[in-house]
Amino acid sequence: GLVAYLRRFVYEYLEPTTVNCTFELPESLPDKALNVEVRRNVYLVVREAMHNVVKHAVATKVFISMRMNEQGFRVMIRDDGKGFDHASPEFPGNGLINMKKRMNDIEGEFLIKSKTGEGTVIELIVPLK
Repeated sequence: GLVAYLRRFVYEYLEPTTVNCTFELPESLPDKALNVEVRRNVYLVVREAMHNVVKHAVATKVFISMRMNEQGFRVMIRDDGKGFDHASPEFPGNGLINMKKRMNDIEGEFLIKSKTGEGTVIELIVPLK
């Protein structure tokens, strides 16, 4: 359910924009129910990431992939936008702080890699219990 919901949300969110999205999802998904807190936090992090792609990145393309294994799953969001230096004192980054906190709340990880002029890659690592 989460994968279908995220896909629908992203397409609807990006529809009025010029950003094209490509998904790479597994052929089959394990039949494991995620608790409400995990689903909610993953959704809110993806929503914030899409907001950043549209509002700040000046991206034309975003690529979203999901990988699964027995321990959990990993969501990667990569854009071709302008990137940024998140160590810069001029960069407030409250959205990124909130994204990291949400992943910590579900005992997951939030990784970000960005460089000015080279786009941004965000990874969410979610353990399954």
